[in-house]
Amino acid sequence: MSQLTGYAVAAAPDIPTVYAWDPFTAPNNTNLNGRVAPVGGTWTVHAGTWRLNANQANMTTVTTNGRATLNVGVTDYAVTIDSPSFPTGARRSGVALRVNSAGTQGLYVEIRNINGGQLAIGSFTATAATPLATVNGIGAPGSFLLRVEVEGNQVRAYLNGVLVSTYTLTAAQMTTYGANTRVGLWANGDKQTTFASFLVESLP
Repeated sequence: MSQLTGYAVAAAPDIPTVYAWDPFTAPNNTNLNGRVAPVGGTWTVHAGTWRLNANQANMTTVTTNGRATLNVGVTDYAVTIDSPSFPTGARRSGVALRVNSAGTQGLYVEIRNINGGQLAIGSFTATAATPLATVNGIGAPGSFLLRVEVEGNQVRAYLNGVLVSTYTLTAAQMTTYGANTRVGLWANGDKQTTFASFLVESLP
């Protein structure tokens, strides 16, 4: 006879599935391109030169719309980056989302230290980046944790645990980006911002 008869049993908590994870632990000057992450497969650099130094990843060239991605095989997820340095001046950094297999188009979420701290959700092609939603006055912490959730046509961006911005993709944007399964790092003209870890997991 069960000893739990008459007692309510709590449901087991949902445990996220980890699609990709990389703490960037490697010898200095390791090339991110071709690196096999502990979880999530092989990194592909689409723009810029990316290296690992002091167990952190960063883009070592001044490049417009620099990006490096992994193929996680799913379109809905939460991606989190941990960075010890907030970008300065006009430099921008963040995550690339719903990126196509060639790395030539997708979505991005970036932060920059202007207008009291700015977060933008946008789209990009091989030659241009277009903001779709911008929020100013988010502050400029020395370090930051950026989490972005993509679920269907919804994009939600959190900075240090606080929901900062949301964007609803149009039907046309869903046609262009909705089925893309690559996700990764994003930097724009930035040789300074570093990424201490990268995580992609299932949504709650």
